[in-house]
Amino acid sequence: MGRRRAFALYVVVVVLPKLPELRNRAEVLRIQEINGENEHYCWKLHMGSGTPMHDECILTIVQLRNDVEKRIAGENEF
Repeated sequence: MGRRRAFALYVVVVVLPKLPELRNRAEVLRIQEINGENEHYCWKLHMGSGTPMHDECILTIVQLRNDVEKRIAGENEF
């Protein structure tokens, strides 16, 4: 069996079945990273956890992120 066939077989048998799990793991890490950044920005703005404005700060930052992502996605349509 040639190297290309062996590699293709490896990809089909080993790599492809793990793709959904790897994608899910990457998404969880991304969400954790974003949540940490959101908390950091609220802390820098003196609205960290335990302050009266914390929840509103998080909601505002999440909305800002969503708006920016939509804008970038719209720019990339062309």
